[in-house]
Amino acid sequence: MTHWAAEIPIPHFERRAAARRPVIFWPVALAVCLLPLEWWLLPYSLKIVDFALVALVAAGSLHLLLHRRPVRLPLLLPVWLILIASLLATVSSIAFTDSVLVVVQEVYLYVWFVLLANLLLHLLGRDFDALLKLWSAVALFEAAAAVMGMLHIGPAMFHTNPNGNVVLSGGEVDRALGTFANPNAAGTYLFISLFVLLAAGWPRWFTAPATVWLLGGIFATGSMGALLTALASLAALLIVTQGQHFRPALGVLAVAGAVVLGLGILLAARSVSAGGMSLSDSDLFLTTFGRFPRSLVSRLGLIERLWPAYLQYPLGIGPNVSAAYMGSLHNDYVAFLIERGPLGLIGWLWVMGAMLTLPLRALRRRPDRPGNDRWVVLALGAALLAVSLNALTHELAHFRQVWMLMAFLTAASWRTRTPA
Repeated sequence: MTHWAAEIPIPHFERRAAARRPVIFWPVALAVCLLPLEWWLLPYSLKIVDFALVALVAAGSLHLLLHRRPVRLPLLLPVWLILIASLLATVSSIAFTDSVLVVVQEVYLYVWFVLLANLLLHLLGRDFDALLKLWSAVALFEAAAAVMGMLHIGPAMFHTNPNGNVVLSGGEVDRALGTFANPNAAGTYLFISLFVLLAAGWPRWFTAPATVWLLGGIFATGSMGALLTALASLAALLIVTQGQHFRPALGVLAVAGAVVLGLGILLAARSVSAGGMSLSDSDLFLTTFGRFPRSLVSRLGLIERLWPAYLQYPLGIGPNVSAAYMGSLHNDYVAFLIERGPLGLIGWLWVMGAMLTLPLRALRRRPDRPGNDRWVVLALGAALLAVSLNALTHELAHFRQVWMLMAFLTAASWRTRTPA
């Protein structure tokens, strides 16, 4: 009876209905498209994508209510711990208003993260993959904007901050921003997008050159932390997937090696073409690898200056106080400790640890399972690994692209265990 029923032809109108994407797909797609548009600064640290995210929360809540979908609350305990730490630090904060705004922002980020993860869980596999493809396609244009900004091609906004000041002036090559407000945010978006590209169901002939292009975009931002953590996570992904039934990944390793070699050749060529100028004096070197010594010194200097203040406020000096008055601490772990105290640091470590267990659990599942969900979890997990490593050199906890990655990773993990 089952076999006979499977052979009944589906009427044309039913096939068309099944082919339509659900209404909730479109606000998610809009948010994915608007995600990299951060060059235009809005009040209260809002981004253009927040308009789509607010609409997503409203439409998503109505969708889940009308369809009587149960709502899961991932990361509830660690986020609750962070909020408690933030509130305790805010009470004694030396900048009460700034700290309150950050607490509100943290609640907002968690709310749309939960709604997005639950909505993604109930999409068809083809719709989930379409969103991954859309994200990576938008990222390819962002990488083009970064490369153009590095070479001073196209709008000046690609290599200047929103206030119109050149990021690194005096040379033919600058650190690029693309459509972001700072190069590190652009680099973070691009390295996350690289793993989204690998997770999507693109054909192999497209994935290899697209991977090269995204790595080139990361290099153009001058964020060496983003580039090195992306390559380290790529290597980790290849190691854990060796000998398993996933799409061939050795080609990606070869591509990554070729990119690193190509960058070295490019640096050398730049040095030679500069009329005998040494490599260490070239603009390209000074905007990339040459930044390491002074970046390290400046980061350590910021921590030294704020440490005495933290000793006076052991529960934290207040969320965002360091960024508001002294600039970013360039280290999420140190920032959570100094601004929110030990409870805040434990909460952030808990968030990172809980998310990284998702790809580890996926490794224990059978590799011959139909579909690509297991590979998706591992590829997105590698992106989260890169985030956790890059958080040692930058503050990423408030980046929308990081929380959107965590929503996709959470939903992919749920879908692997209980397919929609």
